[in-house]
Amino acid sequence: MKTVVWSSHARSQYLSALGFLVERNEAAAASLSDRIEATTAALARRSVGRPGYAEGTLEKTVSGTSYVLVFELSGDELRILRLFHMAQDWRGWRDTGADDQ
Repeated sequence: MKTVVWSSHARSQYLSALGFLVERNEAAAASLSDRIEATTAALARRSVGRPGYAEGTLEKTVSGTSYVLVFELSGDELRILRLFHMAQDWRGWRDTGADDQ
């Protein structure tokens, strides 16, 4: 099982998505949080996903939501780099390496 490490940018995106949703529908926000956490835990056990747009990354759709986790594998770590809503165009995204883990 891999250790999950969220980049500060991915964590910020996660909290922003929850903050936006909780103001409108608390139950939906709780469901989103549960689904993201379940997907992350599943990835820690079995790290599979489609090749990402950014070189060296993988992407995993969060089942039952409109979100995609962008991650990379490094040794025993699963690094969550970004969380995008599918309405966003994340195809041009590139990791600059400036984001702290």
